[in-house]
Amino acid sequence: MSGRYGRTRENNYDLLRICSTIAVITIHINYQYFEKRAYAPSDHIYYYIESILNIITRFSVPTFVMLSGAFLLSNPKNRDFVGFYKKTAFRIFLPAAVLMAVFFIYDEISAMLMGRSYLAPVKKIVTGSYYNLWYLYMLAGLYLLTPVVIRIKESVKESVFKKMGYLLLLWSVISAASSWFRLAYDMGVVFSFLSYFIMGNVIYEEEKKRDCKSGGGILCIVMLLMACLAFWARMQGMHYYLFQAYINFFSPAVAVYSICMFRLFSRMKVKRELSFLSGHTFYIYLFHTWVYETLFCCVPFPKNEIVSIVLAVALTFLLSFALAYLYQKAWNFGRLAKAFSFLQR
Repeated sequence: MSGRYGRTRENNYDLLRICSTIAVITIHINYQYFEKRAYAPSDHIYYYIESILNIITRFSVPTFVMLSGAFLLSNPKNRDFVGFYKKTAFRIFLPAAVLMAVFFIYDEISAMLMGRSYLAPVKKIVTGSYYNLWYLYMLAGLYLLTPVVIRIKESVKESVFKKMGYLLLLWSVISAASSWFRLAYDMGVVFSFLSYFIMGNVIYEEEKKRDCKSGGGILCIVMLLMACLAFWARMQGMHYYLFQAYINFFSPAVAVYSICMFRLFSRMKVKRELSFLSGHTFYIYLFHTWVYETLFCCVPFPKNEIVSIVLAVALTFLLSFALAYLYQKAWNFGRLAKAFSFLQR
């Protein structure tokens, strides 16, 4: 969700970042309804629509990781351990930690008022399952490895680095078929997503060199076939990849689907400037779970589940964007105030 700093805007990738953010929100809101039907395939229209929504939005996290890899691994300055770690800690993880601290205080106050255990939020933070923020824990592992990966990339031929990416993705798909991770920062999780991280850069570099940007139709057909395959597998009672947070993005169908999605957007020509909205997507992600959980507690959504999902997704995105905007304004103001006070000394 990051990796956008210090580069010329590329509108097609900004659009992909926005679409991926909406897809993440849709996964989590759709789950509120789909959970009770997921393990009992039926002919009910709600099952069909909610299962399809769950499948076609699975590109979200892989494409976020590929976007990060595309730009971070293309910048030779990121090979410097100290410089890169300082930059990402200040721009990404420090404000995210502040926000998590706010959520933690809110949860502890709620626990006190409702008589719940004070340790529940602590346990979730330790395991990385706090408010669907496991992505941050995994991302921290990828960022730790980024300077190392860049140095490896610089020391081998381009064809070798490309093969490394494909082989690592194949390993990740095979590993996910036999693994069950308990921690978001488990090295098995980090190295699995490292495959998407590298593939994002491989595809990004490939597509920049392509003279012809055609082939989008074939990519769409492959994506449709993969979505149909995943839906057919569920109807047959195959649920292994359904909801487990760290492996459901590595089913063979989702892996192919996600790679095709990234290639498709890489070949798009988008004229509209989307940097303002795209620049807030990281914080939209941070806020969205808290927002939709609050909405479901306070807003009487319609009985029609599909209408409710659409409304909840739209409201969650808009409110999360508003909070992200205000939060970034406050964060930037705090930085400016601190700099000014330093100059006054």
